Amino acid sequence: FILPLFVTLLLPGFTWTLGGNIVTTESNSSSSESNSSSKLLISEYTQLKCLRLYSGPNRVGDWFDICDSNELLSSMYVWRTRSLCAAGNALSHMQTYWLIYERPHFRGPYLLLGPTRCINDVNQYKLLATTSVLMCTETTRHHLDVSVICHYPPRPWREFFPIYSNQGIDTVQYKSVTGDQNGLVNPSGSLTDLLRNSVNNK
Repeated sequence: FILPLFVTLLLPGFTWTLGGNIVTTESNSSSSESNSSSKLLISEYTQLKCLRLYSGPNRVGDWFDICDSNELLSSMYVWRTRSLCAAGNALSHMQTYWLIYERPHFRGPYLLLGPTRCINDVNQYKLLATTSVLMCTETTRHHLDVSVICHYPPRPWREFFPIYSNQGIDTVQYKSVTGDQNGLVNPSGSLTDLLRNSVNNK
């Protein structure tokens, strides 16, 4: 009972609102701690409830949990994610699958991560960034395939756009965007099709 309490105190969860969409996250900064402490905190599936994004390869370094679809991750994680892990029980029904896209608004190449699966080095798939995350859940299971439904966040969506300050420094701010979902993954479909088109299945 002592260890779970210790970990809970170190890893508090919090919720904030961005652009009207509620995003539930949990984060950990362990870069300044010793290797042994880091390994203790990031041991495989420790309190893993959602999708975990790590700043280092092989699931080390700071991490960030995301528990629902997000059309535009914080710039802090877009460029820093090096490895990923998904929670889940491989024996349960209604599994959750995660699509991690290179571009905002669920566009461009993507990784597909199923329950209890990890990717130890995102760079091996030549993904330049991890910019948006789409959560899909299993609806029915057939003999040779699984049907899923993907959960898009409500519109309007946020996007990056450059702002030039008086000092000539580029910054990034949010802007809401509207529009249809042309070119996006069908909200419901086949897991086989999603896997076939993912970069980690090439």
